[in-house]
Amino acid sequence: MSILDKASLIQIPSGYKSGTLYSIKPNTANPIEEISNGDFSGGTTNWSSPDYNSTLSIISGEMRIVSTISLGRVRQGIATIIGKKYLATATITNIDSSTGIQLKLSNGSNLDGAFFDSSFNTTTNAVTITHEFTATATTTYIGSSHGSSIGQSALLDNVSVKRVVSGDGDFTFSRSSSGTRVNSEGLIETTQVVSTTELVTNGDFSSDSDWTIESTWTISGGAANGNGASGSTQELKQTLVNTIGKTYKATFEVLNYVSGTVGFWQGSGISVIPRSANGIYTEYFTATSAEIRFRGTNFNGSIDNVSVKEVDYLNIPRLDYSDGSCPSLLLEGQSTNLLPYSNDFTQWTIQSGVTATHNTTETLSPDGTNNATKFVGNGTTGVFKSGVSVSGIVARSVYLKSVSGTVNVILKDPNVTITQKSLSVTTEWQRFELIEDNTSSSQGLWVDDIPSSGIYMWGGQLESGDYSTSYIPTIGATATRTADVCNNAGTSATFNSTEGVLFAEIAALADDSTDRRITISDGTTNNRMAIGFDNASNKIKYFLISSNTIQVNQDISVDDITQFNKIAFLYKENDFKLYMNGSLIASDTSGSTFSANTLNVLNFAGYSGTSQEFYGKTKQLITFNEALSNEELSDLTGQVNTSFVQLANFYNYTIL
Repeated sequence: MSILDKASLIQIPSGYKSGTLYSIKPNTANPIEEISNGDFSGGTTNWSSPDYNSTLSIISGEMRIVSTISLGRVRQGIATIIGKKYLATATITNIDSSTGIQLKLSNGSNLDGAFFDSSFNTTTNAVTITHEFTATATTTYIGSSHGSSIGQSALLDNVSVKRVVSGDGDFTFSRSSSGTRVNSEGLIETTQVVSTTELVTNGDFSSDSDWTIESTWTISGGAANGNGASGSTQELKQTLVNTIGKTYKATFEVLNYVSGTVGFWQGSGISVIPRSANGIYTEYFTATSAEIRFRGTNFNGSIDNVSVKEVDYLNIPRLDYSDGSCPSLLLEGQSTNLLPYSNDFTQWTIQSGVTATHNTTETLSPDGTNNATKFVGNGTTGVFKSGVSVSGIVARSVYLKSVSGTVNVILKDPNVTITQKSLSVTTEWQRFELIEDNTSSSQGLWVDDIPSSGIYMWGGQLESGDYSTSYIPTIGATATRTADVCNNAGTSATFNSTEGVLFAEIAALADDSTDRRITISDGTTNNRMAIGFDNASNKIKYFLISSNTIQVNQDISVDDITQFNKIAFLYKENDFKLYMNGSLIASDTSGSTFSANTLNVLNFAGYSGTSQEFYGKTKQLITFNEALSNEELSDLTGQVNTSFVQLANFYNYTIL
């Protein structure tokens, strides 16, 4: 049986929508069976009728109960947790139709509790009945009550009691800005949900209709064609059913390119990005009018396959594949790219001796499009962006790739007083970083000593702080990615407050001396337990506070918290353990846990959800409603999964 059969909440990054990160909810009942010998394969073992005399026998795998007094009964006692829900099922067959058979339940010393199902007066058909109940004692009895006369009998079979662990396991998610991730194809993209509704009519130009065209444009042959005539900018436009202020995704294809430029434009304030080569192009814009336009300047060529659809990129969780084929949930704090033109290098200073080919078609960019710039230099000069108004430590980053072979360039600040880095640039895209304070209030990014063989450059970023965050594109102004907030999973039905395990496979974004927590609590500081990263260097912390009293609180040293570690925190009365990467790391045999039904919420943050936010990467997050064995904890934290397929196979998941 898989360890996950015992889980109460499973978050393996897979599904999301705007405002929600989906978790996997277990079956309605925990697969751990509380009844012994419920199918009577062991005869009458574990079953008795000590208080109400009945004779028990097995007939064709079913228990026959013959009453030796009026209302004869049979029972089995099971251990239950007060306040927790259970699901009881059984198959019953009445033989004596005059009196019927009933299944009974009691949280006491006998079966005097209320019936949980009515009488069945059938003589031939077996009936399966179910009942969900909340335990009110540590021992619960289940059994049958039947007959009103001596000698009457009935059959009982397939008796089962399993604990109900269902609850709301989905997280609420918010980020009031766009955010990028590395997708499963290794490309950088803005996380988004795109509508299926097409807003463009006749986007494939199958007819000469629906578009307003100026003199240099014609529609024929299944395309819109520019004739390359000189003169002022000429437009091709259409009025859409869009909403001012909403965000849209526009795509179009340039075909048969000869000369000139063409660009997508949408109202005042939206810049035209000139395209001067065949290719498929994607633009995002916030609507300022109901029109879309293509502007051609001496454009000789065609456009086709125009599409505009509404896109939502706010409050979308980021399932990031930058660490391989197994995704992780990426959570970051707020950051701003202070370079106003992150990828439009026409706005950067290109030094003498360097030539630039913008939007080169020679290579695909890290986002999978043709929007990188090729720079060819003389080995002593380069390209830079200066004059960024910021003080303190800043993280500079840029993507570089060589045209051929391995070449060396310099990464530095326009204020050359800081340490410069010598970079080894290969034919594969890499993100290079330089993190330092140049001691002035004006900082920048400089790629120098560009060789004559050339390099490709994409996605410059400069942000305040001591590590680089995910790429934040800018067009003409600084841009801010707001913080990811992922909280509010679970209810009191999801977690066992008296014992269980909190497991996570996590990596920090940086060893930045801040507290970052994953917490189960009752929403207060008085009752909470957590694992996460400490404000001391390369420390993992785990603790449990019950009734405002610290029960366990330890820091564990690791080599590098930016690497993934698999951590399991077991909590039980006088039994606390931390397993990591297959081994027992720490234990404590003294302390209390929580009263039943105390824990009710799981946050990627502290107990309130508004401090000690967990900024990091999470491949797995699982809670268990029972204390696992040492062997299970070792297996849980020791398995290494390098791909989503391996992860699914280990847990016996089916990939659809």
